[in-house]
Amino acid sequence: MKFIWISGSINSGKSTVATALNKKIKKSVNIECDTLRHFATYENLDNVIDFILEDSIDLAKKWIERGYLPIITWPVYGEGLNKMISYSKKLSIEPVIINLIPSKETAKHNRGERELTEKEINRIEYMYEVKNIGKPVMGLSIDNTTQTVDETVKEVMNYIEGIAKPYL
Repeated sequence: MKFIWISGSINSGKSTVATALNKKIKKSVNIECDTLRHFATYENLDNVIDFILEDSIDLAKKWIERGYLPIITWPVYGEGLNKMISYSKKLSIEPVIINLIPSKETAKHNRGERELTEKEINRIEYMYEVKNIGKPVMGLSIDNTTQTVDETVKEVMNYIEGIAKPYL
């Protein structure tokens, strides 16, 4: 029992790629951790991040049981990655990790209709420089700096072909 986890910095294309995959894979669901984050909007992220990780994986398990392929989007690295993998194992499900790693400069520029805030730009800098999000330790890593969404989705689909086939 597997699910897709798309990781990457802020503005790396996670939501855009997940939405495109969700359209391509008929029996899939898109679980946006940012939505779960809004359950505790006024709480410091550090205080609720473990809850968000667990809740997203709990949702994935329920959707797997219903016959769907969950696609989760959220930056995961370091200790958060270890916690995500550990909690997934506890629920007997396995993440298939896709890392979107555009260049830091690409991630720091407005893409599409998104207008980055100074706080988001600083967070991208932190993710790349301090947390090494641009150098993932597992999963498929895609440098989508110059790729179109369709090109990135094609690369993801090639990687998950066997997993996605029953859900197409």
